[in-house]
Amino acid sequence: MASAPGDATLGHHLARRLVQVGVSDVFAVPGGFNLTRLDHLIAEPGLRVVGCCNELNTGCAAHEYARTRSVGACAVAFTVGGLSVLNAIAGA
Repeated sequence: MASAPGDATLGHHLARRLVQVGVSDVFAVPGGFNLTRLDHLIAEPGLRVVGCCNELNTGCAAHEYARTRSVGACAVAFTVGGLSVLNAIAGA
């Protein structure tokens, strides 16, 4: 479904591209600074947001998903959340 030019947002584009590259599940920790992005992910057909307990679990889940599907994705808030998910990336 094509969007009207006024409806085009970065979040909508990212969600659409995730589906195009083969992601069907995005692992996420909802937080105050990523709720709008999660709204775009939830609204995208063919994409499911899987809630996780913390950022480390989110990163580990996305890593294992990528091992079986070639690409994985996670969504966390920036700063502390982003730094925490780096532990999972470093251990991958």
